[in-house]
Parts: sequence; structure tokens; C-alpha cells
Amino acid sequence: MDRLKRYGIISFLFLLILSIFYTNYKFYNSYKFQKKLFQDWNEASLTLPLEEVLSYDTNFPNVSFSGLPLPFMKGRYLVMDSLLKEEGLKMLYQAEKINKYLGVHNNELAGYYLGQKNIDSAYANSKKAFDRLPNNVHVNNFFNILSNTQRERELDSAFIVIKDNKKEFQWRDYMFKKTEKFENIQNDTLMGYLKEAASFFVDKNSLNILKELIDKGPKGFGNYVQTLKNAEKYFLEEDFENAITYYTQANLLAPNEATNLYNLGICYYKLSRFEQAISTFERFFDEFQSTGLEEMYTAACYFELGDKENGCKYAYRSDNMGYEGADELIELFCR
Repeated sequence: MDRLKRYGIISFLFLLILSIFYTNYKFYNSYKFQKKLFQDWNEASLTLPLEEVLSYDTNFPNVSFSGLPLPFMKGRYLVMDSLLKEEGLKMLYQAEKINKYLGVHNNELAGYYLGQKNIDSAYANSKKAFDRLPNNVHVNNFFNILSNTQRERELDSAFIVIKDNKKEFQWRDYMFKKTEKFENIQNDTLMGYLKEAASFFVDKNSLNILKELIDKGPKGFGNYVQTLKNAEKYFLEEDFENAITYYTQANLLAPNEATNLYNLGICYYKLSRFEQAISTFERFFDEFQSTGLEEMYTAACYFELGDKENGCKYAYRSDNMGYEGADELIELFCR
């Protein structure tokens, strides 16, 4: 009996240790691909190969280290594939049972249905995402759908909900939408918003851009919005020649907006017009505060032109500013 008990205890301990090792193994593997999925989600991109994403197990664990449901993080890739979109939709809806409070799956569904021109489903999901977590990126999607469907009163109500958060991008987006889509807005109303915004806007350049556009009147403001929309449309379609035309116009209309000049440089880079890209990024350095990303692209341009000295100079500058990715250029070209 004692021997049987001893064997039983040993067997139990063996199985326990085995299960612990297995669990740790699963969590370790999960953590490795979670980092990749999270980086893509954080940058609002889908850069990972679909074959790699399909290999990821999102059943155990089913929640990422950041609290995001893993089926949501995997499903957002699948819905973009015509053969796998149904499975992707199931995974997005599955995320509701795992963690509904973040509303990230609703926001993703809203974007999907908007692309399918299913406005009712896009609106319903976007509203759920906003109601669950209004102080987040869900605001942009919700404002976009409300303005496109002419729900001005609901747009105003949604702005009141997040107004006291005093987040620049939310205020700025609201004012753009009001001016772009609704005819009754007047200059003095926009100026009133800006006067209040001046007390907390950290990015004074952004504030100045809005003032410049409002001074041109609603028509000028709307022209800039339309010009920027055209630039972004062509950029996403990888029609960089047309994107250059519109980003150049947008830069003339709002010379204090750093993003327009940055995107103009990226367009030149994508077209392998490296000298023009360098010239554009040098203008950026003269006029705006860079983040290290601009330096990395400048380094890449110099390397493409065979100028190792200047390429390494900007690569090290980017690395010193803490931009991830610069170290790869340094390892490849400078050591």
C-alpha cells in the first residue's frame, strides 16, 4: 500500500511538473508572437505574412499581455482575405466573450463593415466601441461615421462626452469633421473652439494650422480637408505620383503641419527618388522636431545612393534618438 501510494504521489508530481512545463512553453511561444501582433496593431498596420499569422495559436492563452483578446488580434488579418474573412469575422465576434470592455473588436468590425459599405453595421459597432471606451482611438472611427452619415447632433453629443479629456487629436478631428461635412458652421464658432483649445494644446503648430485654415473661411478649411483626403487616398493606393501632387498642395495650405512634409518625403522614397526625399527630410529637420524615424529614412536614402558616410551619420542619429530599426541599418552598413 505504501509503495502504491508512493508511486501515486510520484506520478502525480510528474504530471504536475509536465503540465507546468507545457503551460510555460505555451505562454512563452504565445508571448513571442503576441509582440509581433501587438506592434502591428499599435501601428494600425497589417505587415505580418498571413501564413505566419495562421500558425499562431490563440486558444490558449486567449488574452494578450496587454489585455487584448488574441482572437481579435488574429482575426483582423483574416477578414482582409476573401477566402478567410468569414473565419476572421467569427474570431472578432469571439473576442466579445473574452474582453468586451475595451471595444477593440467593435472598432475593427466598424472599419470592416465601413469598407463593405454596410453603414448600419459600421455605425452600430462604432457606437459600441465608443460607448465602451470613449477616451481612445475609437473616437476617430465614430466621428468619421457620424459625419459621413450626417448625424450632426450625435456628433456634437459625442464630442461633449470626450471634450473634458482635452486631447488634441480628438478636438482637432471634431473641428475638421464639423467643417468638412456640415454647412452651418461659422468662423466665429470654430474660433471659439480654438480659443478654448489654446489653453491646453501642447502642439502650437497644430493650433496655428487650424487658425490659418479658419482664417480662410469654411471653404478654405474644406479645401484643405479635401486635399488631404485625396493625398491619403492616393498614398494608401500606392499611387505616389498623385499623392505627391496633393501632399504638396496640402503643405502649401497648411505649412505648419509636419505630417504633410513627412509623407511627401516618404512618397519620394517609395518612388526611389532618393535625392528629392533627402531634400524633403532636410526641410523637415529645419522646420519641425523629428522623432528618429525621419533620420532613419534619410539614412536609407543615402545608402541607396551609395553614400555610406552620410547614411551612417543619420543612422547613428536615429539610433541615438531611440528609434527601433536603425540598429539594423547600422549592423548592415556601418560595422
